[in-house]
Amino acid sequence: FLMKCIRETNKKLFLENSELRSEIAGYNMLQSDMVPTVLRQLRKGASVGQILREFRKQLLLQAEIKEFEETVSDLLESDFRSFASAPGLAEEERDEWKKKLEASEAMVKQLREQLAGGIDVKLERERADAERHRADLVQRRAERLEAQQKALEREIQDSSNSVCERTLRMQRSVSKLNTALGCLSPASSAAC
Repeated sequence: FLMKCIRETNKKLFLENSELRSEIAGYNMLQSDMVPTVLRQLRKGASVGQILREFRKQLLLQAEIKEFEETVSDLLESDFRSFASAPGLAEEERDEWKKKLEASEAMVKQLREQLAGGIDVKLERERADAERHRADLVQRRAERLEAQQKALEREIQDSSNSVCERTLRMQRSVSKLNTALGCLSPASSAAC
């Protein structure tokens, strides 16, 4: 039973390790040059506004919403000031500003994903540590139970040895008593 428990625990640890490795690979992918590709794929399915709204929904679940709002506000205010201070901008400059705004939004998204990925990795690390701790406890319990089992086997063996000795003594005593009883009978009393 204990071996099965240990095997199951090890199996769970291996699965968690493989999940962690795949998450780290995804995190590393986001760190690499594939981020623009991922962003382009996101943009195909949703607008920047929808993506930011989804970020906000995700962040509402966490305590990071204040920092997100401040960052977006700072980015928009600086871009808006620059845009408002140049009233006669040509279409090319407006397009350039739009591209910069989109790049800033993409950077915010990337930073949020990295932060979320870092938090997820930390949580997974904590889960793995807790599972290792549980596995160590199970291992210690298994060792204690094995020691108790060996002690009980020794006691049983000792008690069975003492039972055999008692049985031999009893047989000898019965034999002596039979001999003594045999001497008491009139026919065999002459032989004793």
